[in-house]
Amino acid sequence: MLFQGREKQFFFSKNNLGKDQLNQNPLPNNISKILKKNNYKLIGIRSLFYNNSKIYISLLFKSSKGYSMNVYVADLSYDKLIFKLFFPTDNFTKDYNIHSAGRITKFKENNLILSTGAPKKTRENAQNIKSFEGKILSLNLDDKKPKVVSLGHRNAQGLFYDRDLDLIINTEHGPKGGDEINFNRVQENKKTPNYGWPISSYGIEYSGSDPFKKSHKKYGFIEPLKNFSPSIGISEIIYVKKNQNEYLNNSLIVSSLRASSIYVLQLDEKQTKIISEDRIYFPNQRIRDIAFDKDSNILIMMFEQIPSVGIILFE
Repeated sequence: MLFQGREKQFFFSKNNLGKDQLNQNPLPNNISKILKKNNYKLIGIRSLFYNNSKIYISLLFKSSKGYSMNVYVADLSYDKLIFKLFFPTDNFTKDYNIHSAGRITKFKENNLILSTGAPKKTRENAQNIKSFEGKILSLNLDDKKPKVVSLGHRNAQGLFYDRDLDLIINTEHGPKGGDEINFNRVQENKKTPNYGWPISSYGIEYSGSDPFKKSHKKYGFIEPLKNFSPSIGISEIIYVKKNQNEYLNNSLIVSSLRASSIYVLQLDEKQTKIISEDRIYFPNQRIRDIAFDKDSNILIMMFEQIPSVGIILFE
């Protein structure tokens, strides 16, 4: 299994999950060389995704133009990862943008999807179809051309695609309150879905003011499947099907940073509403990433407070 540090990647055998030691190994890369060559200052790696013997990362950096994010790709090699530019967002902001999103995952028909954030000072661009800010983009693996899949996003840090349902699921950081889980039923949409930011939100400004519409549907936007107010610091999301695990059957698994928890939200058979909710609490932990390994029946979590890997084993 692969996981990401600040400039480093590591790997370990998933057979070590549940043992006292993961025995992780460093995976050398050329990220420092890329930064030096372009005179970039690394802000952080926002996502690492493995697909068909290739590794994709979204890298947030500062240059003379400002802050921006690029996607890089490398062929999997346990000797050294040589990353090359795959897709530059070409969105530059003068000030650091905490709403950087940057999640990468698989999509249909030889495409990936990438989430981009909506910086506070230019958040209106989330409603501009011609801007890449506040969007979920599909990136073709051959020609690398981007296409806007959805708009009106603030900071989508969780992203999941189910091929059988042709369903994109994303999580969304709200302002103060209003964290969202959003569904995009791709085949059913005749136009590009719009999720409302910065017009509609169930949160408020951190200043206490509330300029946002509370309804999404009334103003032509898609209502979230669920919103969390107060915010839970929502992060990654995965969907576990009924035949994959008897305990997590047909459930959304959501990680949180602020609430130190994993949320288990069971859906009805048509994936249209939540029929039960549960919460697993991990004191003093910020849970950034999660994955489910159906072969070993293990839920894997990446903790941030003390960088570590946590697991839940289903027997």
